[in-house]
Amino acid sequence: MIIVLGGGIRREMAAAQLAQIHPPLPVIISSGSTYPCLYRVFVKEAGVDWRRVTVDFRAVDTLTNFTAVLPYVQSRQPRKVFVVATEGHWPRAAALGWLIWGSRGIAMEPVLIKGVGHEESWGKTLVDSLRAIGWLALGNRMVDHLYHSPTYVETQKQLRSSRCEIGEATVPDFNSGPLWPSEWNNQ
Repeated sequence: MIIVLGGGIRREMAAAQLAQIHPPLPVIISSGSTYPCLYRVFVKEAGVDWRRVTVDFRAVDTLTNFTAVLPYVQSRQPRKVFVVATEGHWPRAAALGWLIWGSRGIAMEPVLIKGVGHEESWGKTLVDSLRAIGWLALGNRMVDHLYHSPTYVETQKQLRSSRCEIGEATVPDFNSGPLWPSEWNNQ
């Protein structure tokens, strides 16, 4: 399984390359680029089967990236998950992932993007780690109010064209596409 924790198109491009190398692995994008940009990166540029891609636009930060996709990750029962992140983001992502996913027996293998992003402070890592511990104690009650609104998520799902760092992107209107969180249990 390949997971992208938001953060921009460079992470998604790295995930698409990883998906080419590991064709059976599903890909999950948590609050990344727009739907059309993801389609361009994965399908048009990398030739990845769009049905392998799951998109979740609910997360607003790294903590909710991990909590939002946890049900999907758990349903697949992977021993290890590739997590695509930047070098500067990884220490915080690793701390949160260890608390949230590690507490459920899910191991992470980082796929780090160099030269993109910035170093994050230890203070931010500490605060988010405390929030993750709160989530462990209280469950989704701790984060449900933090997710993007259903209206925002629906708007993202309906978007058919947008401009992204690599240019214009459009997605055809078709029935077989990425899975949305509401469809995870129907697989």
